[in-house]
Amino acid sequence: MIKICVVCGKEFKCSPSDKKVTCSKECNRINKSRTHKGKKNTWSDESREKLRQRRMTSNLEKGSEAGAKIWKLTSPEGKVYLVKNLAAWSRENCALFGFVDGNEANAQKVMYGLRHAKHGSEGKAYARTTLYKGWMAESATEEDYRFFEKYKDSDLSILTAKQRICVIMRMRGISIPEIARECKIQRTTVYRRLKSATRVLDGLPVRTEHEKDYAKKYYQEHKDSIKPQIHEYYESHKERYKELRDKWYQEHKEELKKSKREYNKKYYEENRERLLNKAKERQRDATKSENSPGE
Repeated sequence: MIKICVVCGKEFKCSPSDKKVTCSKECNRINKSRTHKGKKNTWSDESREKLRQRRMTSNLEKGSEAGAKIWKLTSPEGKVYLVKNLAAWSRENCALFGFVDGNEANAQKVMYGLRHAKHGSEGKAYARTTLYKGWMAESATEEDYRFFEKYKDSDLSILTAKQRICVIMRMRGISIPEIARECKIQRTTVYRRLKSATRVLDGLPVRTEHEKDYAKKYYQEHKDSIKPQIHEYYESHKERYKELRDKWYQEHKEELKKSKREYNKKYYEENRERLLNKAKERQRDATKSENSPGE
């Protein structure tokens, strides 16, 4: 039997006895959100106590913000928004999508439209588009969101041109390895520019070029005495350094994994023939070793 999806209008096959009215899981979620609108699920005291024991009530009290995903939304004009609570953001920005009335129904359309676009960009079979009203939706990290929120209203004109480029790209949710590739510079250079830029934006003093040159000269002249001091300081603060290193790694773990995968993929593509030849040589040597008579 052929039915018409009540959400997207697409035809789908099902048995005559089947009560399905939607063509996919995504459309089913949208339909449930419509049909259950205004209905409340009441929690019993027993259920609340069980959740409290599992340390879940604190998140429920904070609302959806506590477990919200980070969204990177790009407008048709190229402006980027990093959003932590998509539902709340949709309610406040209905006008960006052509809705005069920012009511809950229009906010729901914006939210589900962006979700559908994100699923489309991820290659989900049920998503028929990668855009919603020209907007693109992607995932972002907590670190991306914190940087964007901290500096989105800052006066970037006080930065140098190179610093400003790195800050703008970072605020667009672009990772440091990707910035380095696009700008054709080293990652350490990106880190250094971002560090200098954020010090300026935070109102902290930044060393002048003259001070940097003097520091380099001083180090070269006194490095024999400076190095033992650095080593001694490190040994006495080793645990603190370890904590900072572990914290930094946890904050950048996904970014580092992604960068390593991209590097390995690129390296394999550039050296594919050589790597395959080496693998064949190892296989031949192993075969010869197995077939050769023992001593």
